[in-house]
Amino acid sequence: MADWYSKGYIDRDFLTRVHYYVDIGVYMSGEVAVYPTAYTFMPVIDGAWAANEGWETVALPNIRAVEGTGAVIATASTLTRMSGLAVTTACEHPELAVQWANYLYTEEGALCINYGIEGESFEFVDGKPMLTEFIYANPDGLSQNSLLCKYAGATMLPRLYDWERELTEVIPEKLPAAFALWYSIMDMDHYQGMPDGVALSASENEEYAAKMNDITTYLGEYTLNIITGAADLESTWDEFLQSCYDMGLEDCTAAGRSGSVLDSLNLKKDSKHSIIISVY
Repeated sequence: MADWYSKGYIDRDFLTRVHYYVDIGVYMSGEVAVYPTAYTFMPVIDGAWAANEGWETVALPNIRAVEGTGAVIATASTLTRMSGLAVTTACEHPELAVQWANYLYTEEGALCINYGIEGESFEFVDGKPMLTEFIYANPDGLSQNSLLCKYAGATMLPRLYDWERELTEVIPEKLPAAFALWYSIMDMDHYQGMPDGVALSASENEEYAAKMNDITTYLGEYTLNIITGAADLESTWDEFLQSCYDMGLEDCTAAGRSGSVLDSLNLKKDSKHSIIISVY
């Protein structure tokens, strides 16, 4: 990363730029060739460049430190949306509400909330549920999202989420191909999948917050210094890691928090790990 930054391959404003949503203005400047985006945004970018002959977005494999090795990813669980559900004190039947929420994590419930009713919103094709034309090519011009909310369930409801639901016959072939490419090099034997919604108890949170906030700030400063070349990774790594432990990293880990960057990467005193920095 430091080598690429020194050669001008990395956006000088990467620390402050918001990358999650497509920044058409930056891409259309012609100064940016490689950028992060979700596969669903690729047609949006292509559409913005429609007047430029020969322009097309192309998926590239995730970067790796060593060619031929798998990418080790630490992320939240891909099974659920990043959302939650609460049963309030005003609920007259809290047990029933929780039973319904649990149902959305069963095979039958997940099928219902993702696809709706067989014969109306989806059909089984080669054993897999597929949305019907009524949903993805509605004759009345209604949007896919609005129809899914009516016939299946609101997108942000917690459930076992099936991302393949978004793959319909009308989307460009390169979209599912891009997703397959990105996943093809993942080292799934060392995949760090973290459950959504993991929380600490009150006592754990008090100790965690007192120490981990400083550790996270220190980590961010160190990462920035490494990428920009202000510090050398090889000569400072041991000191950096020891400082994290001196600041109470082991106490934070013991509190049971699996969502922090350092803990999710399972950093150890006697080993080095590649830190993948997500622009999301």
